[in-house]
Amino acid sequence: MFNATLDSVGTKLAETETAVTSAIRELTAISGLTWQTVAGKEFIQRSGELAEELRRMLLAIASTRDQLVAAMNDLAVLEEQIMQYQLAG
Repeated sequence: MFNATLDSVGTKLAETETAVTSAIRELTAISGLTWQTVAGKEFIQRSGELAEELRRMLLAIASTRDQLVAAMNDLAVLEEQIMQYQLAG
């Protein structure tokens, strides 16, 4: 049961990382536009700021993935200990 939950979280993290990476790519492409209006320039600036926030989110996703891997490893060790205990008992 725990493995399925951790696998599901891993899948969701991968999907989120893909979506965030795609959004960063799209927002970064906007920075190449040369709008002369105030609203256009503000839009480009805000798009860049949002891309930076998403880059920080990618760092958080990477950290979460590391924690997830550690939890999966801990779970594997615990399962092994339970199996050994059951075999000895």
